Amino acid sequence: MTGSAPNLPSISVIVPCFNAERYIAATLRSVLNQTRPPGEIIVVDNGSTDRSREIVESFGPVVRLIHEARRGASAARVAGAAAARGEALMFLDADDLIAPDTLEALARVLAKHTEAVAICPWRRLEWSGPPEGPISPAAGCWLPAPASCAPRRSGDDDLAAWLSGWWHPPCSVMWSRPAYLMSGGFALDIGVNDDGDVMMRGFVAGNFLAMAEAGTGFYRRLPESTSLSSSRFDRAGIVSSILVIDRIERMLAARGAHDRYTGPLVEAYRRIARDGTEAHPDLARRCTAAIARLEGPATGRTPASWPGPTAPPGLGPAKAIPPAPLSAPANGRPLVSVVIPTFNRADLVLRAIGSVLAQDYPAMEVLVVDDASTDDTAARVEALGDRRVRLLRQSVNGGVARARNAGMDAAAGALIAFLDSDDEWLPGKLDRQVELLVRAPARTALVHGGTEVVAPGGERVYLPPRAEGRVFPTMLARNVLPGFPFNGVMRREVVETIGGFDPTLPAVEDWDFLIRATRFFDVSAVHAPVCRYHNDAPADAAGTRRSARHAANMAARHMLYLRYRQDMRAQGVEGAFLKDSARRMLAGGLRGRAAATEALLRALRHEPQRLDLYVWLASLGLPAAVARPLRRRFAADMPELAPGA
Repeated sequence: MTGSAPNLPSISVIVPCFNAERYIAATLRSVLNQTRPPGEIIVVDNGSTDRSREIVESFGPVVRLIHEARRGASAARVAGAAAARGEALMFLDADDLIAPDTLEALARVLAKHTEAVAICPWRRLEWSGPPEGPISPAAGCWLPAPASCAPRRSGDDDLAAWLSGWWHPPCSVMWSRPAYLMSGGFALDIGVNDDGDVMMRGFVAGNFLAMAEAGTGFYRRLPESTSLSSSRFDRAGIVSSILVIDRIERMLAARGAHDRYTGPLVEAYRRIARDGTEAHPDLARRCTAAIARLEGPATGRTPASWPGPTAPPGLGPAKAIPPAPLSAPANGRPLVSVVIPTFNRADLVLRAIGSVLAQDYPAMEVLVVDDASTDDTAARVEALGDRRVRLLRQSVNGGVARARNAGMDAAAGALIAFLDSDDEWLPGKLDRQVELLVRAPARTALVHGGTEVVAPGGERVYLPPRAEGRVFPTMLARNVLPGFPFNGVMRREVVETIGGFDPTLPAVEDWDFLIRATRFFDVSAVHAPVCRYHNDAPADAAGTRRSARHAANMAARHMLYLRYRQDMRAQGVEGAFLKDSARRMLAGGLRGRAAATEALLRALRHEPQRLDLYVWLASLGLPAAVARPLRRRFAADMPELAPGA
């Protein structure tokens, strides 16, 4: 984040954990990889029977593990808060993620509003694979989705908004210590919506929200339940939800504020009634009775008084503590798994494999994924007889994304690299990139390098790397890492965080993967040629090289726009993306010209101040000899045509 840093509060991040071995490591890394790491991370194990505790302990002293015998998310959060020493508290679920600037953005808000509850934007992460299948790169990937709550209505205060269905999950909330004390802390009798209960009790007591402009919390919608809380739709969950609203109603009555919130309370009871109408009609009737009482004459309302929560136990005075250091990368030579997908390229794949085996890096395995080839690819690979090479055969041709995912699923290395079967690595590539990655901070999880492009006539052009650091905002507008993944190396944590490549995209699946990866991780580069991209290779089974298929590329770009337009808008790059799409659409003749016009008009609706968009729109009606030079003059944010662009 830019600007001078105020005196930011020390932060305690509290993570309740029960059987979260699939997600807890990625969650903790997203906390450790913050631009402002927390003062402490406390994981509260709630009786896990899987490998959760072992995984947490592997992080060393940077993460404190405590145990809570009482079951439930509330009990775990209460225990974590009692042990916390920070001036600010964040209660993060064991399957949540936060963007790298989240803690700093929230802490900056609390530095200005020392008794507030800070919130930031939040999104869902949806699993793209089968709901009953495994969570692995071969099965699917995690894709962003909008926040799943009602929009906040104009005029609603914080409590009315929360009662009416607008809310923020814990991954987007940071409590100041005074605000948490005022709320009374988490209640042990609440299962579902314990975070909503403590938040609304705090509002009744006088807490208020302050919004951060940056940072993002990511709430995973799991295909199966690994939560400490019961389901919202089972009987225990519905009873818990009713208890929360009953309690808030009584607190409001005790403070003489009952009538002011009649409408929002009715909405809350109606929402719960809808959840229980079919399976639990008695609970739905209980909500209906509460609604009738609220909407009846004021003299008929007799909610029992609620004494209000007491201060949570053990939360003593705040202590300023230094931020925890990032976990140190391994000092040895980590194993690199090299994934090479191939389909009917028996001659070329041997050249690719040879360029990998010729590397002077000593610790690697080569996973050749034969995507149901009909030539003798498998026989030739097996004939190599090199113990470092493993052949994985797909029974059905599923495309490059599925092939790469299958390779990642079988990979044993702490680092993963890729090579397309018609391209080559240059000598020293792996050694230089691994050395750079091992020495980099943990937040730097991808390293790319320069690419030597071989044109059809044999001419060779060098494309240097041009992007490092936090590239997510720019990556939303255009692929600034052309050539990745075949010119790069990445930490396994990337895959554990975002899943694999998305096989539903007809093109640019590598760009989509990088957008998801750079949201959470930084990038570094070797400023020298590390691979050779053969633009002279034979056409693939579709008749032309994948990145050059215009219709597929346009369809994929539209899918990316729908998927990431909220992010593009937030980062101020929507216009740049749509202008680049318009440029590419113009290759499609009259239909492409119409689509380009629509894209530019859409961009202008959101960025009407951009002169270049007006110039491009006007150029569509000019002769090509005039229009092309004009567009080039106003194309400062256009990407260069390059591998993967």
